Amino acid sequence: MTRSALFALIAVLPGAAAADRFTTAVAVEGWNDEVSPVHGVLLAAWDTKPLWRGGRLGVELNTDTLRFSVDGVRINPDVEVGAAITSEFRVAGLLPDYYQNGVTTPGRGFWASYLGFKAYGKARIAPRTWLDLEIGGRRFLFNPIEDGDRATNPALTLPPNAWVFEPRLRYTWWNLADDAAWRDRHRFFPRLRGVAAGLELGVDARSNDQPWGALDADAFAVTDPRNAPDPFAPRVRQWLQAGWQIVPAVRTQLTETAVFGEGGDDLTRDRIGGAGPYSVTLPGAPWASWLSERYLAGSWSWHFAVSPDVEVGPVVGAVLLSDPDRVGADDEVATLLGVGALADWRIGPWQVDVRGGWSPSVSERADQLAFSVWLGGGYVFEMDEP
Repeated sequence: MTRSALFALIAVLPGAAAADRFTTAVAVEGWNDEVSPVHGVLLAAWDTKPLWRGGRLGVELNTDTLRFSVDGVRINPDVEVGAAITSEFRVAGLLPDYYQNGVTTPGRGFWASYLGFKAYGKARIAPRTWLDLEIGGRRFLFNPIEDGDRATNPALTLPPNAWVFEPRLRYTWWNLADDAAWRDRHRFFPRLRGVAAGLELGVDARSNDQPWGALDADAFAVTDPRNAPDPFAPRVRQWLQAGWQIVPAVRTQLTETAVFGEGGDDLTRDRIGGAGPYSVTLPGAPWASWLSERYLAGSWSWHFAVSPDVEVGPVVGAVLLSDPDRVGADDEVATLLGVGALADWRIGPWQVDVRGGWSPSVSERADQLAFSVWLGGGYVFEMDEP
């Protein structure tokens, strides 16, 4: 389940915030590769207390992304609606960075921006069971990077400026215990207890399906023909989140995602790699170093409570994906592995996370040691009524 979909769900969960809140967070993830850029998060958000029919207004600036939203407007106890307007400037989808097998490939990145909207309706159709219809779209704009080591190769064919409409139908079964991460934006990693699962059906409909990318064989040693999107690109996503409190000081949790899409491109494919919350977990890999619409991914972690506020433990991630070399060979598959460790410190409104790992798969493919470190911290200020 995506992070934005999780926040859309909090309005119907117990313990939803009942006061205005201001949240801030800073995070950074880096690698040992001097060529790979360091990526980070700078978050500032304002969320109101429940207003008309329980709906809340939110304003969020997350690094390069600005979002205005209204969530959780109750039509009746079992039906809610919401909407959002989002803009992202220049680094949408981390498209300025282009990786092949975990190594930065200069000249193939470009600036990507969009203005998007979405509206959703959610209905409880059975106990713990929700059906969600989301209608949304984005207007993409692209420009070459003109200077520096990341400058776009003049021979690269940029994607056409175009609309992409992205309707989604989601089925969710939710039996996870309440956790502060469901309502606190700066708690990027929920502590799972219980089970939740879902299925998502969607299609990406484009106003312009012109092929783009490294298409010129005279200019690029390895071409990239896999960005020739279909006008209508369907996709199916299945996900699972589960956690078990084995004894008071020991907990384990498992996440799993399976995606199958047809006819997409790198604008909308899922991002894989890194230890952060905005891409599929693969410790040791650079953030979003693989882009895929056909994969099976999972992560398994153990959490040992060294105090009431602090959890530490190991984590392992694995991804089976198609076209691992990013050359348009969908019939080729590879399994990527990563292992690492985590520390999760929660004390009152504060949150600190440290995660890192090593990937033997990326080390072999990149022909260099591949390890990454994520460091994040944040604070939420809740404004009670006088």
